Amino acid sequence: MQWPPSATSSPPRERGRYQGYIAATFAGAAALGPLAGGLLVDHASWRWIFYVNVPVGAAALLALRAKLPAAPVERPALPLDGLGAALLAGATAAFILVCVWGGQRYAWGSAQIAGLIGAVVVACRGAGGCASGARQIPIVPLRMLASPVVALSSAGLFLGTGALFAVTVFVPVFLQRAAGLSPTDAGLLLVPMMVGTTISTTLCGRSIARTGRYKHFPIIGLTVMAVSLALLAALVGQRSATATGLCLLVFGLGFGLVSQMLVVAVQNSVERTQLGIATATTTFFRALGGSVGAAGLGAVFAARLSHGDIAQAAQTVFLVAAPLAALAAVVLLWLPQKELQGR
Repeated sequence: MQWPPSATSSPPRERGRYQGYIAATFAGAAALGPLAGGLLVDHASWRWIFYVNVPVGAAALLALRAKLPAAPVERPALPLDGLGAALLAGATAAFILVCVWGGQRYAWGSAQIAGLIGAVVVACRGAGGCASGARQIPIVPLRMLASPVVALSSAGLFLGTGALFAVTVFVPVFLQRAAGLSPTDAGLLLVPMMVGTTISTTLCGRSIARTGRYKHFPIIGLTVMAVSLALLAALVGQRSATATGLCLLVFGLGFGLVSQMLVVAVQNSVERTQLGIATATTTFFRALGGSVGAAGLGAVFAARLSHGDIAQAAQTVFLVAAPLAALAAVVLLWLPQKELQGR
């Protein structure tokens, strides 16, 4: 089997294991990113946090071009729905601006926020109208979103990734400002999360390969994430790096059971020809959840900080994020269980 196997070249039961490798890479990047940023801030300049993305991104593109296997594809009979894609992008941008500006730059009842909400509604309706047509290939087919597996997995990923950003964004801030750690040391304390994610995603991937069953993993993982966020909120007053690191280890163990397992569930529910668009759809909702989570929790942090200290603001963020993870677990209770096919 080629490495890395594509979604169509690997049997369904093996996808959990390979998606586990992807999840471990994602977790590693989430942990090493703040560490690299801390090193740059400590020893260079904060501007290098942005400069460094240019050569790293260029290297990634060159590596993908050189090494990523290119599967044979058939040219579609219809063109891609460019207008629908533009409307979806516009709706997403307006929605993010509502989350960022609402209650901060502009009051929730202001004309600016009302206008943005109106733009979201109009753009979504327009994108839906384009998707329901038959003259072009829609970016996100509406019938795919009607699938319970795709809809519930996308909702779980949206909520779960929003909760994730409570850790990746605000734990380093808390550790620097409240616990007195340097940016580098604060970044290092995210490593336990990476370790926990790698362990759990590898083990559950192997279990899926043996049994073909996956539904219980994301439910357990999101529950563990909610518990660890509640523990972070309870222990924040101690301003302890050790206690925070242990909570992050538990959080990582939970997160490793969620993201890629839901991608496997979606891939298992659609036709072979729809694997790409189904995976892209769930990835979109995961990215949107991260953006909304960072913006919304950032607004919570700023609002609480204006009436308290860093520890209290971080505690409020964790207390808000914990129910998000718990809600995602509840949503996934209705996820249909379709056993993965054999090797």
